[in-house]
Amino acid sequence: DMWEEKAGVFSSTVSTVISALESAAGFARVFYDSERQELLANASIEMKKAMLARLYDTKAHRFKKAIYLSGIDDMTVDSSVSLTFITGTFSAFSEEVRNSMNSVIDKLWIKTNTGGIARYENDNYYRVAKELPGNPWFICTLWLARWYIATALSLEDLNRGLNLLNWTSKHATPSGMLAEQIDPLTGNPLSVSPLVWSHAEFVLAVCEYIEKLNDLSLIHENGSQMRK
Repeated sequence: DMWEEKAGVFSSTVSTVISALESAAGFARVFYDSERQELLANASIEMKKAMLARLYDTKAHRFKKAIYLSGIDDMTVDSSVSLTFITGTFSAFSEEVRNSMNSVIDKLWIKTNTGGIARYENDNYYRVAKELPGNPWFICTLWLARWYIATALSLEDLNRGLNLLNWTSKHATPSGMLAEQIDPLTGNPLSVSPLVWSHAEFVLAVCEYIEKLNDLSLIHENGSQMRK
C-alpha cells in the first residue's frame, strides 16, 4: 500500500494502475499505434469494472481500503481512497467517490481545535491520543481540499477548499516548512520535517484552486452580464 505497511490489493493502488493504463493508451494514440491503444484502453476499462465489483462495498457505500491475499476485506476508513478521483479514475462527482469522501470526513476529521484529516482509523504511527483516529497529516487534509475544489460549483463552495489551504499555511513552521503530520492537541510538527510530499500536495491544491477560481469567476461574471 502507499503507506508502505501492508501487501494486498488496494483501492488507491488499483486507481493508480487504471490511470496509468489510460495514460499509456493516450500515448499510443499520439504515436498512431491503434492496436496498442485499444489493448491498453480495454485493460483499463476491465480493471475499472473489476474495481467497482470487488473494491466498492455496496453495503458500506464506500471503497474498501483493500482486499488481502487471504481474501479478507479491509474496511478501515483510509484517506488514500482519495486517489480514486485524484488519479482521474472516477469523477469527483461520482456517487462512489462522494460516499467514500464523506466517510473520510466523518471518521478521520480530527475533532480538536487543531483539525485536519488522519491517515486512517486507529493509525498508531506517532499516535498522540488514543481517543482520536490518528494525527492530522498534511497530504490527507490536502486531498480533502482537492476534492472540495474539484466539486465546487460556486465561489461559496470553493471556500471549503480555501479554508484547508489556509489551515495548511497556518500549521507550517515559521520558515514555511510542512511536516509529515502534526500533533492533534498542540498543532506542533511531528515526524519528518520538511516532507516534500506535503509541499507537493500543497502546490497541486493551490494550482487547482486558482484554476477553479478563474473558471467560477468567469461563469459568475458572464451570468451577471446576462442578467443586466
